[in-house]
Amino acid sequence: MSKKVNELTLDYCRNTTAHGISHIVTSSHAVKKVGWILILCGVLGGSSYHIYALISSYLEYNYYTSVTLDTGKPLVVIISNYIFKLFVSQ
Repeated sequence: MSKKVNELTLDYCRNTTAHGISHIVTSSHAVKKVGWILILCGVLGGSSYHIYALISSYLEYNYYTSVTLDTGKPLVVIISNYIFKLFVSQ
């Protein structure tokens, strides 16, 4: 059973679209394998840091509220009693 798992894993690594993994498996030189492993680790580390930074920035819940008071318009409107007198007199 482990032979099938190894074959499936190698087949996946050879044919995957994640190019770093396929280069590591198919490369014949040890220097190239180590180089691709370092590149892959660097990319994974950079991606992990970026995801961490995005999530921590989101979880800070930065929000800004500004309150302004517009004093250009009157807050109370005074209606003349003349209108009410017209209705009462009729």
